[in-house]
Amino acid sequence: MNYKQSTIKLTVLIILIFLLCFFVNSCGTFHKKKVPMLNDISHIGNNYPKKPVIYMVYKRSLEEPDNYVRISQVENESISKIMESSNLFSEVLFDEFESEKADFTIEINAFQFTKNKQLNGLKAIIATMLLYTIPFSMEAVYTLKMRVIDKQGQVIEEFITEDGVKAWVGLLFIPFGSKRINYHYLFYNLLANSLVHLSKSNKYLNYLNK
Repeated sequence: MNYKQSTIKLTVLIILIFLLCFFVNSCGTFHKKKVPMLNDISHIGNNYPKKPVIYMVYKRSLEEPDNYVRISQVENESISKIMESSNLFSEVLFDEFESEKADFTIEINAFQFTKNKQLNGLKAIIATMLLYTIPFSMEAVYTLKMRVIDKQGQVIEEFITEDGVKAWVGLLFIPFGSKRINYHYLFYNLLANSLVHLSKSNKYLNYLNK
């Protein structure tokens, strides 16, 4: 085998290794669990003899605070189920034309953004050059802001809950490649936690007892 053939084979081998590392690398996502995971909140409204009618406004934005995304019918139904499962309300309204029937409005703003996007891009370039042998991480933050507003437009109560997901990319995380976290579920859990806070709020209780 001459020198030229050896060089060609070595070059092909390097290209194949690079392509293998590029396409086989994987991403493992890990939930930071900043708030409790709540599967059942049906008990939090059991001690409320007065259950008001509420008008629900739900908005979700991505990366930028005002970059609102379209809320699917499935997502609306899931939000409605969580609100109703709390037993805090007698009825949950989503139609703006029915908002006058509500005792007050609950406004939800769900916001998802990625920390240090420019730095993440640089880390991705370096990891690619090193064939993903050195992993790099990215972190996404999920924030839910709940405001309770009376008929006069005054804010009765306000809560902000936050959670996060850390993703690691690299060859070492191939075993975790099948592990995915549903961001919808993270927002649903944040909503459930906010409703628990609402059920314990003295301001909310005082409003109900007027």
